[in-house]
Amino acid sequence: MGRQASFRIVEIADLFRQLRVVSAIVRKRSMDAAEALIADIEPNRNYPLDFVVFRVTGYRSPHTEPSATLVGDILLGDLATLVQRLSGSIELAANVDGRVPLVLDDVARQLNVSVKTVQRYRRLGLVCHQVELDGATRMVCFADALQRFIENRKAPLKSASAYTRISEDVRAMMIEKAKLLRDSERLSLNEAALRIAGEHGRAHETVRGLLRRFDRRADQPIFTERGPLTRREHRMILRAHERGVQTAEIAARVGRSRKAVHRAILRQRGQRVRELSLTFLELNTFHRDDAQEVLLSPAIVRSNLNQPELSDDALHLLAVSHDWLEMPEHNEHALLGAYNFLKYRAATTIASLDTVPSAAAVDDIETDLRWAALVKRKLVLHGMAVALQRVEQNLHRPLSQAPRDTIVSSIALAWTVAARTVDTVDPQKDQHIARVCGYAMERTLAASGQRSIESQAAARHEPGTVLIEEPLQHICAWQRAIDPPARWFAHLHQLDSHAAELVSQHFGLTGLPPLTCVAIAEAHKTTASAVARAIDSAVMELRQYSSGAIELAE
Repeated sequence: MGRQASFRIVEIADLFRQLRVVSAIVRKRSMDAAEALIADIEPNRNYPLDFVVFRVTGYRSPHTEPSATLVGDILLGDLATLVQRLSGSIELAANVDGRVPLVLDDVARQLNVSVKTVQRYRRLGLVCHQVELDGATRMVCFADALQRFIENRKAPLKSASAYTRISEDVRAMMIEKAKLLRDSERLSLNEAALRIAGEHGRAHETVRGLLRRFDRRADQPIFTERGPLTRREHRMILRAHERGVQTAEIAARVGRSRKAVHRAILRQRGQRVRELSLTFLELNTFHRDDAQEVLLSPAIVRSNLNQPELSDDALHLLAVSHDWLEMPEHNEHALLGAYNFLKYRAATTIASLDTVPSAAAVDDIETDLRWAALVKRKLVLHGMAVALQRVEQNLHRPLSQAPRDTIVSSIALAWTVAARTVDTVDPQKDQHIARVCGYAMERTLAASGQRSIESQAAARHEPGTVLIEEPLQHICAWQRAIDPPARWFAHLHQLDSHAAELVSQHFGLTGLPPLTCVAIAEAHKTTASAVARAIDSAVMELRQYSSGAIELAE
């Protein structure tokens, strides 16, 4: 199989992680329920997360506060991905439930489109399954699922099937016409493409792309002026910047000024934070004049944010998790208030961003979100300890004495449940993490069918023999978008002391809140742009150390 389809909604990704560790019977039931839900989703409507979870799992949240709202057209694609990913974990027979499987080539022929277009249709809700067919795992679309998709998407399917590629003869005619329009009327590329598109009954963007590609490859391009950067060029510039390519080199590659490249980077960073799905509980204290001072000043919010350090030894994690069970109520309220306020402040700043935002504004947003993730880590540790306690009560035995697979899956499940439910706890309604996470874990265990192992012999595991991957990494959806991979920071000691200090302060590796480039510049008596350049350079060096491109010192 090729690369697995990815989720765009973090809540659906979390739901998949929970379902991945339940029994195959429950996974099959949830997979079928998700497919049935797709038929009821309208692209132009929004749906509460609680409704989606209930339809897929049968679990109804006991909380009365509003849950996250999911956009219908994106939800369709993620539900289709959920079905596909779950089917791959079950080893389905090709004729499961008497359904007729169609490989993607057959689907493409029926729809009169390419296989690549069929793959794109999965984002529109075309349901595909991974099944065992002809001795291999194949991606198929069942005939009844294809028929439902056709009935629900008649207009776009008709348009796609009527599309034909531009032949070489027509392409040559378009290029000659563009040369004529340029020479005789001095039209720009955009204007010429619009004229030619109308004459040939083609989309403006299709013709514009054709002319751009010709000019990029031609020794004598038709249009020598540079139009606005394309979306592809914007993405390429940001990707090159994040891989450590110098601004001057990027500018030379795309034929733009350094200033234009800098603006493109800021525009893409701004767009990236705009696309984040930030949900928060709006507490009454947010609207006080001293909200920032009240909510962000408690010591629990500003110190030891990276403690405790977690190892990949599951047995050690279970042993120390008992220390996380107790949390004074005033600390819990302080953490919840700060966590939601930081998200609220980031969302407010995002709403006011310009098309090309300032570096300081984007840095403010990213810094608030980094701080929010560190605060949430403390909350999740507490909720996770409660959830693990419920697992042990359900098993009637310490989890450390369970089979290895049970230990690993239970920790993953407890982490996922805690990470999800922490976002719903409302201190204004006298809700507490222990109660909310404990109840959510009990419902999840009941749905998974996990049973007591009291009658089984206790398993014995040596320290370091039961490992978990990256414990508590990426507990917030935005971390992958704004932060380097955590494994890069393992090479922090390879940097010179000044660079290591800047990186640690900026990303909150010291146990204190992360700092903006402006704040770091004030402390070091330099400029924010100099700090940003130094941090970018240091992060790229960490990237090279992590990939082995730089030989590590002995």
